[in-house]
Amino acid sequence: MTGGAAVAAAWLSSATTVPTGPATMPLTIPAGIAQQSAPTPTQIDLEREVTRLTARLEQAPRPRMPARNPFTLRPRVPVVAPVAPPTVSRPQLPSQRELAGVPLGRPTVTLAGIGRERTPTGTRHTAILSVAGRVVLAHVGDDVIGRYQVRTVSTDAVELLDLQEDVSLHLSLP
Repeated sequence: MTGGAAVAAAWLSSATTVPTGPATMPLTIPAGIAQQSAPTPTQIDLEREVTRLTARLEQAPRPRMPARNPFTLRPRVPVVAPVAPPTVSRPQLPSQRELAGVPLGRPTVTLAGIGRERTPTGTRHTAILSVAGRVVLAHVGDDVIGRYQVRTVSTDAVELLDLQEDVSLHLSLP
């Protein structure tokens, strides 16, 4: 029997026997398998293909450095504002409202967007407002920065009530 036939016979005979307890026999490799080290035709073909592709890769053109890299940012050039010549002015006296701690004029409120949410009772609109550099999400009846109250929110506009001046402010999307 050849080495391969002996291994096949051993495998078939072991498949028909049922072990009754834990295996106590040490695992040994048959001498025919241990001595077999000649490469198979498939291994030889694989080695040839790897060698061929490696040689082809070495001859392939290398990519040039790109003119720009989309994953890096150029450093920003600081914008220098022109310096105005110093002017001599008289100091202004604060007004009564400034002395009371109330800022002059209304704070700037802009409508940045409107969100829509489905609820069991219907559609609920959320006004996305920009107030003094902050984003505020408001619904009907909400208080905005202690000065405005949201009266209505529709699909493209919001109506606010200025609580200090008792004036309605209508904001719409651009």
